[in-house]
Amino acid sequence: MAEYDVLNFTNIDDKDFVGMWGGEEYLIKAGETKQFAAFLVEHFCKHLAKKILLRQGKSFDDETLREPLIKQMKGEVVAPSEEEPEEKPKAKKAPAKKPTTKKIPVRKEKTFPSKPKAKKRGKK
Repeated sequence: MAEYDVLNFTNIDDKDFVGMWGGEEYLIKAGETKQFAAFLVEHFCKHLAKKILLRQGKSFDDETLREPLIKQMKGEVVAPSEEEPEEKPKAKKAPAKKPTTKKIPVRKEKTFPSKPKAKKRGKK
C-alpha cells in the first residue's frame, strides 16, 4: 500500500469522530464510511482506536486489543495512487579536504598594565 492510495475509513464507534490533520478537521459520523489518503486513514485509525479503548478503560498499548479495531476501520484500497513518488537521488558527498600544512600564526596575548592600587582611607 502506497502512502497516497485512497482507502475507505469507517467510524466503527457509536459516536461521531473528528479527525485532525494539518489544522483541518474531518468529521466522520458514527457508522459512516469515507475515503481518504492512506496516510490519513492510518492516522485516524490510530486515534479512533485510542479513543474507544480509553473510554472502555483499556490500554491502547495492548496490540491484541488495538489491531482488531483498526482492521474494522480500515477498508481496502479504493483507488491506487497514479504515480509513486520518485525517490530523491542521494546527494554525493564532497571529497574530504586534505589537512593543511601551513603554519597558523599564533597571536600573542596582550598584556595590560596593572591597575594602581587604591589608597586606603584612614581615620583623621
